[in-house]
Amino acid sequence: MIIHSGSEPAPLKCMYSQPKYIDTVAADFPEVTFIVAHCGHGWYKEAIDLASMKPNIYCDFSGWQVEYLTHPDYFFGPLRYALDFLGPWRVLFGTDGPAYPVFMSNKNWVNAIREHKSPSGIKFSDEEVDLFLGGAAAKLYGWL
Repeated sequence: MIIHSGSEPAPLKCMYSQPKYIDTVAADFPEVTFIVAHCGHGWYKEAIDLASMKPNIYCDFSGWQVEYLTHPDYFFGPLRYALDFLGPWRVLFGTDGPAYPVFMSNKNWVNAIREHKSPSGIKFSDEEVDLFLGGAAAKLYGWL
């Protein structure tokens, strides 16, 4: 089950979009896999901390294109944090289409990950990139 988490544009409200609201249902249904969409955006540390305590919670980084385009390390830092905290098998790539390709094409979004040019030197291994861009999802969905 994928659950939206993060901010909402006006006039929508993000009152129940915080990752903490996923905790109860993930605890009550440990046999269900939950994906925290957008890794909670501004609440990414909360999402990652929650996922570190519940093995049935994964985080995806859909909808982070604007962060990448405006401040690349605000994307690369949380991604590095998630990979280090959860391991590369529980961190998933996403596009959040159809809206986000307006800001950045899906092809360029994938290339941004493959090339990962971080201003502060944040690095990812080839294996981490491959898992993030599809390997982890393929395993999760049983496509391997």
